Amino acid sequence: MASNRPLDTNPRVGRIRICCSNQTIGRYIAKTFNKGSGALETTNSSADALQVRITPTNLGKDYMEITNTQENDLAWLGTSFRSATPTLGKDSSEWASLTLVNGPGAKPTKHAGPDTAGPVGKKIWDVALDGRIVGTWQDDENLVSYQFYFIYSVGQNCIYAVTSQKAFRNNNPEQRYEDLILVFEPAA
Repeated sequence: MASNRPLDTNPRVGRIRICCSNQTIGRYIAKTFNKGSGALETTNSSADALQVRITPTNLGKDYMEITNTQENDLAWLGTSFRSATPTLGKDSSEWASLTLVNGPGAKPTKHAGPDTAGPVGKKIWDVALDGRIVGTWQDDENLVSYQFYFIYSVGQNCIYAVTSQKAFRNNNPEQRYEDLILVFEPAA
């Protein structure tokens, strides 16, 4: 996917707004997360929303820094797969938590969810001209990219990233999920 980022590389600060046809889901990504999966929750309160800083580089995907986290060593937005070796693609039912991760270059990699033992994505973000946030996973050889689709678990009140909404739902029929679009909302 070609980058749609603006030519301006100045840092931008704001919140991540949630667009969904289900109006009972929170309007923003919250600062809080599910203690098992580490997946971020939602909120209707802008005061409880995650604040992020994006510094576009025009060199591909970017990191997204969290400016109001209460987890000192987890101040970046990322993903953490449940499976240690996820198989991705159009028929994949694999999922990753949208979660808090430690910073660029930090070793060992850390994330908020004890139930997710798989690979962690950090430099995976792009913001389209319309503000839509796109997450992309690169395979180990950087040969194939997989776009993330974001879904909301109604029963757990948290957000997951998948590469196939249909396969994920077919593999998890007992749960109710809603499709989400994440949008960067600049601070006023």
